Amino acid sequence: MTCTCIFTLVCAFRSFLPRVDAERLCFWDLGIIQSPFVGRSFATVAEISFAYQSTRYWNRVVGQCNVPLSSYVGNIAWFLCSFAQVLCWTGVLTTNNFWHACENSLWGLSPFILYIGAFEAITRREAHTHKKNLLFLKWFCATVPLFVAYLATSDVPMYIRKWKEGVGGGVDLSLGEGLADSMRCVVDKSDDLWFQEMPWMSGYFVFGPLIMMTLEKWDKELIGAGGKKMKEGALTPTRAKSTRTLRSAKKR
Repeated sequence: MTCTCIFTLVCAFRSFLPRVDAERLCFWDLGIIQSPFVGRSFATVAEISFAYQSTRYWNRVVGQCNVPLSSYVGNIAWFLCSFAQVLCWTGVLTTNNFWHACENSLWGLSPFILYIGAFEAITRREAHTHKKNLLFLKWFCATVPLFVAYLATSDVPMYIRKWKEGVGGGVDLSLGEGLADSMRCVVDKSDDLWFQEMPWMSGYFVFGPLIMMTLEKWDKELIGAGGKKMKEGALTPTRAKSTRTLRSAKKR
């Protein structure tokens, strides 16, 4: 629940206070609260929470299907998402959009790695014993290619174009200079700017929380189902012993 709450609250915050980090542009004039530094700090915690909850649930589902090395694959994917935050911060502080292109490339590589494991899990008999697990695997395999295709054809090329055009100042700042510079932003409400940013922001701030809430619900059901089976298994020996005792009593 904690990861879902963090991610949802941060998405609400960022949707009401939109900004473009490398260019130091924002929609409202609210001082440091609207700054790239504050916004990116919240976003970092939220995105690590998203990656953690997503890969944790993936590990549970795919692990139950006995896919080889599933836990290692999930951990690698989570590490890639976490390392993407380092690249993102480098882009924010230096104002160089090349780092944002690298960051989003990792966000595409991470689910692609998980996709391979999920696709293999669907082919295994164990995946069909739990409807929610099978639904998750099918949903995952259907949406990941679309997400990766979007990043490859729209998001990453956008940052590469900005990098080549020198958008964000055209001069890389040092990390110290960038830290001081990230405390400010320039108000820009032009349609040209926000129409370009709107597609990824809309998908991120709307579908991201919905995905998190769905995974949270399914995760609780999965844990509950596991606990129920454990209880049933724990009662079985007792019932068997009681049956044997009754049979012995009847024979006497």
